Amino acid sequence: MEPQRLNNILDLIVHTKKKRVEKEKKQTPLKKLYAQCENMKPPKSFLQAISVPNTLSIVAEMKKASPSAGLLVEDYKPEEIGRVYKEAGARALSILTEQDYFLGDPDHLSQVKKKCRLPLLRKDFIFDPYQIVQSKVLGASAILLIISILSKKDYLQLLQFSRDLDLDALVEVHSEEDLEIALQGNPSLIGINNRNLKDLTVRLETTFKLKGQIPKGTAIVAESGIRSPETVRELKTAGIAAALIGESVLRSDQRKEFLKTLVEAGQ
Repeated sequence: MEPQRLNNILDLIVHTKKKRVEKEKKQTPLKKLYAQCENMKPPKSFLQAISVPNTLSIVAEMKKASPSAGLLVEDYKPEEIGRVYKEAGARALSILTEQDYFLGDPDHLSQVKKKCRLPLLRKDFIFDPYQIVQSKVLGASAILLIISILSKKDYLQLLQFSRDLDLDALVEVHSEEDLEIALQGNPSLIGINNRNLKDLTVRLETTFKLKGQIPKGTAIVAESGIRSPETVRELKTAGIAAALIGESVLRSDQRKEFLKTLVEAGQ
């Protein structure tokens, strides 16, 4: 895809990411990555961690910046944020590793892994099996698969590949069209993103609209636009398994205390 054909921020992020992945493949070939993960134990289950009966679990997200919000945390210390999130009661962590638009780094995942025993979701723009092997080496328990950046064929292959590596896959949808494709892989985890990744608008109604079309037994994670205990309680009442919350906590002057109120609202 040429730069002049990039019509939205999502296209631009993926275009830039593809260039980075090609460089990473040259620096650390796939064969070397396989060797590093050959004797690794299966990671803690992200799915099991957030699937607590009669509870809405909180997946606390850490990121330095985002295209929609700009810089969120100037003095960004992933290990310290992870510690605070764990103490506040988060059931799992989501870590942005995309470098150019979220100012993340794949190493942030391994840094947090050394200090925190919670399951970790690698939040990134994943379209290549190489990135899944890389995620396992870094210490991820789960990866994100965004339907809107994948063909149906690639999605199904990546979903199966993640299963082969004992990684959970959070399959992210935003629309009925996305969901129709996602369900063809019989995913155990579906993330409903209330943010339209093409124009960055947020509508909480998206979660409630799509939830009814998802088979029972599938864990649903609501993403984006969740900023209050009241919204957490609404999601719990609707039968949502977890809420992925980042910006509202990161912007708080009292992250631990605020996150605790969200965790308590889901109990």
